[in-house]
Amino acid sequence: KTMAATATQPDNDPIIQMMAHYPEFELDVMLVAGDSVFDLSGYDLVVAQEAFGSGDAIYKPGGTLGLENIKVPFIYNKAYALRNGRAVTSAAASAGQIPANELNITVEAGMESHPLFSGITITDNTIQVFKSGASDDGSTGEKTSQFAADLEMTADNTLLAMLTGAEGNISVSYNDIPAGTVLGTEDTLHARMIAISNNFGAICKDDGTNMTDEGLTIWRNAFFVAAGLPAPDTLYKLTVVELNDDATLSDLQVDGTTVTGFASGTYSYNVELPAGTTTVPTVTATPTDANANAVVTPAASLPGSTTVVVTAEDGT
Repeated sequence: KTMAATATQPDNDPIIQMMAHYPEFELDVMLVAGDSVFDLSGYDLVVAQEAFGSGDAIYKPGGTLGLENIKVPFIYNKAYALRNGRAVTSAAASAGQIPANELNITVEAGMESHPLFSGITITDNTIQVFKSGASDDGSTGEKTSQFAADLEMTADNTLLAMLTGAEGNISVSYNDIPAGTVLGTEDTLHARMIAISNNFGAICKDDGTNMTDEGLTIWRNAFFVAAGLPAPDTLYKLTVVELNDDATLSDLQVDGTTVTGFASGTYSYNVELPAGTTTVPTVTATPTDANANAVVTPAASLPGSTTVVVTAEDGT
């Protein structure tokens, strides 16, 4: 999926960044097309991410991420695919993401202690997952969480939470579905399925900072639960590192001597060289911020101009 310039890219979304800090997991991020066929053998846990289209072949029966083809525990973030002729061979299910711009999910009564919510303070059965809605590419929009409704399922009481305000017979939104469950009329799960139904654009929006700590904690817990490990009992805290926008210089030297009259707010200098000088002098530029980058382009000849371009840590 092509993402907006202001969003994180699929190979470095905030969930990938978060889970890279947990030594219990070794991540292998695969960027593939929606009709790709690849081998899942050797993996202990699979994440089917929402970045694919719900009708893509990769989700369909016989596809690599087809429900019956995943033999290890998996996290399934594509409620929209759980419909007839898509991921499910035969079903009466529908899918939705209404109400728009709804940032919260409602936890089902009695499910508050499920490990998917470990470390989260639940208030009035509600958890805020996103800070704002998004479009599919991570730009401004109205999408947040999703659901599938009226999906036939042989297991009972798998629904843990759903998009707040969603109407109808919600079947899948946030679920813990055991192996052996039949979805629709004929697709049998061979492994435990943790369902999370988040729009991928909303996950990646604003350079990966659009999810709340609670929303990210649900994802972290999903990894632990699916892997059969105890979920941490603390809230995950997203640390946002503010990049420095300082593009000034602390020193500017010509042949090792600071330019006369140098000041960080002065951007042009004239330097007189001894008569008969033919060699372009060496200009050294020292950024005020050690994380900034200064590029010096020497004059082609004398007389001439040497330029210095400073790029701040934040790219400005």
